[in-house]
Amino acid sequence: MDAVEQAKKPMLPPAVVAGVLAVVLVGALAALLGWFSPANPAPVDPLQLLTALVGVAVGATEMMARYRDRPFAPLASWPGVIYIAVNGGAAALAFYLVPAEKLGLSDELHVLTAGLGAMALFRSGLFTVRIGDEDVAVGPNLILQILLQALDRAYDRARAVPRATRTNDIMRGLAFDDCKGALPAICFNLMQNVSEEEQAALAEQIKHLDARTDIPAETKSLVLGLALLNIVGEHTLDTAVKALGNVSRSAAPLDPDLLLLLAKLDPQKVVDLLPGICNVVCHADLVRTSPENLVTEISAMPLQVENKAALMLVRLTQVYNKSTVAMALRVMV
Repeated sequence: MDAVEQAKKPMLPPAVVAGVLAVVLVGALAALLGWFSPANPAPVDPLQLLTALVGVAVGATEMMARYRDRPFAPLASWPGVIYIAVNGGAAALAFYLVPAEKLGLSDELHVLTAGLGAMALFRSGLFTVRIGDEDVAVGPNLILQILLQALDRAYDRARAVPRATRTNDIMRGLAFDDCKGALPAICFNLMQNVSEEEQAALAEQIKHLDARTDIPAETKSLVLGLALLNIVGEHTLDTAVKALGNVSRSAAPLDPDLLLLLAKLDPQKVVDLLPGICNVVCHADLVRTSPENLVTEISAMPLQVENKAALMLVRLTQVYNKSTVAMALRVMV
């Protein structure tokens, strides 16, 4: 089998790979601790199990703190479950490796020390080795930290697409200049526990974003929506946009380049074909409307065909974005 055919072979889903890895880790931990040894009358020490639960709670809290828009969602994902399980296993291993007698601690303090301090212990490096241009810490963290970062990044990637799609749906049509002050104010008044530090940090981010001249206005609105999503969550952001009403949904002027492309085309063909071409050239996750419905709606209007073509251009620019519509027009030209 050549390299091309090998590359075409389907790979195992990441969840399957992660699940197998979790089973191997749990099995290795069980063998190391002797949980299922015939010579051990108590396969699982209750205190050790309680320590593992403390480690699970620490891992769950860490995941919840990292994804503030939907803090409980990571707990139901494969990467999140494995991340939490690894934290619990590390706590149980720390309880086993450091007996209470050596620390002079009671059982309760031993459980808390192992459960809360395990990840700090296993994420620490014993010494540093310089490899190339980088300093690499060598110690228990060499494997564990890489594993936890990989699981964290896997969930972060899985959340990226739905976050972008949902935020684009909520913020579509909002003019950045009109909503940059009003929308955060509504969001923060809907919430009751947004700290002054978070509000100040967002205000500074909006200030820098507003000063950027190399970013299109619709992109600025999307970035503002993502920033608010991290603080107030999806439902609150959607509610704030609806409460804002049509005040900020001003009609942006058509780009002159789009009008020049439109002038080169038969207006009837623009009405009939442009929506379908936009759906084809855009990303599959960004398909927003049924081409047939939009063509039927605008074709039925009592307007001249040139006006219908111009109106179609306006609607498609609102539904998609200027770059997508421009690409579709160039295809037609």
